[in-house]
Amino acid sequence: MKYDEFVVLRKERREQQLRAYENQQKQIQDTEDFIERFRYKATKAVQVQSRIKQLEKIDRIEVDEEDNSALRLKFPPASRSGNYPVICEDVRKAYGDHVVFHDVNLTINRGEKVAFVGKNGEGKSTLVKCIMGEIDFDGKLTIGHNVQIGYFAQNQAQMLDENLTVFDTIDRVATGDIRLKIRDILGAFMFGGEASDKKVKVLSGGERTRLAMIKLLLEPVNFLILDEPTNHPLSRPSSPPRRGRRMLPLYTEYSELKKKLSDTMDLLDGTDRTEELNAANS
Repeated sequence: MKYDEFVVLRKERREQQLRAYENQQKQIQDTEDFIERFRYKATKAVQVQSRIKQLEKIDRIEVDEEDNSALRLKFPPASRSGNYPVICEDVRKAYGDHVVFHDVNLTINRGEKVAFVGKNGEGKSTLVKCIMGEIDFDGKLTIGHNVQIGYFAQNQAQMLDENLTVFDTIDRVATGDIRLKIRDILGAFMFGGEASDKKVKVLSGGERTRLAMIKLLLEPVNFLILDEPTNHPLSRPSSPPRRGRRMLPLYTEYSELKKKLSDTMDLLDGTDRTEELNAANS
């Protein structure tokens, strides 16, 4: 279910609860008035006792509280990158005789959202490692001027320091005025109250992923790579990838991603273009 659909259903449910609550309150009031009116009248004693028992057995309806609070945060701004964050020219990667991919020619423009699409093992994560400078490759790969890369890996949640608390994990990356809002931020990501004092090692996989995403949001990067976002609990793509395909999107305007995270969590919605990696090209 998409978030906007959830909002509509939540509103309808609350309206139904409110109507039921109002009807029940009228019934209770009428019963209490009857009891008060005939409490001391002997001819009505049996009826009064019956009404009292009815009141005791009533399952009181509760209406969900309406939360109109809003969290207003100013994330650290990222500096502007060059017009072409990534340029690949005849990039090739092989492990011995096994060629993962070759003849990769790709230019990513600033402000563009690109998804690498392909089956498992066809080189999406390997190409990202080339972009990150983590592995050697053949060909030419240029990282543009003033590009600051943020990378959310498939195992990002496992890379957190397990000995830190949730609060300390974020406190170590928060800077400036944002440090005064750490508990508000954690609460918005369902780490409110005592949950912020939990050790990372006791968190579930979904909780670790949320914590890792908060940490990434507080880093002023201008080129973001999400590795297999359809596997992350935070991701709910509105248009699922084709059967057997996996996506790896790259965002070159981090402020836009932050807005998407705040609005709908639909990370893949609105991708500008896709680059498919498959065995035929490897």
